[in-house]
Amino acid sequence: MRAVDRLYVDADRGPAEAAYNNLAHAFAGVDLVAQSGLEMQASRVVSTAESLANLAQDRAEAARAKAVLDSVSQFDPAYAAVRRARLALAELRRSYVEDDEDLNRANHPIASTALGQIPGLSQEQVNRLLLDTQFPELAPERARCREAHGEAFYELIAQARTVLGIRS
Repeated sequence: MRAVDRLYVDADRGPAEAAYNNLAHAFAGVDLVAQSGLEMQASRVVSTAESLANLAQDRAEAARAKAVLDSVSQFDPAYAAVRRARLALAELRRSYVEDDEDLNRANHPIASTALGQIPGLSQEQVNRLLLDTQFPELAPERARCREAHGEAFYELIAQARTVLGIRS
């Protein structure tokens, strides 16, 4: 999970891919030697890890771009532009949530222009932030995926302890 979380800060996919490969290898090992009943829990751990990785793959670039916005101090002259951009992004997201095509057409250029006024934000980052408004807020989505993964891992451990007759 830490390797996937790093994608929200650093674009290097190497550690996340290595972690996934290790997880797949561990799953194969569990599948080979596990007693009946553990395969489903192990498969759920892999599935929830894939959900976390897919979410990061889809949304991490926008999260890194948002971090550029978050790094602007309120004492920075660019702060007013950041504030306008955040409000414009919120309105654009609202137009997607409400499925209001007219509002979306009106809000998109406003948000794009507001983001274009922020120093240090590349066009690719602007595009990612605009695209990200089509999806639910990231923080609750990440929390939901992390919770599902934690539950799956806990259930795997609990089932393994039961199968092995370990009580404590």
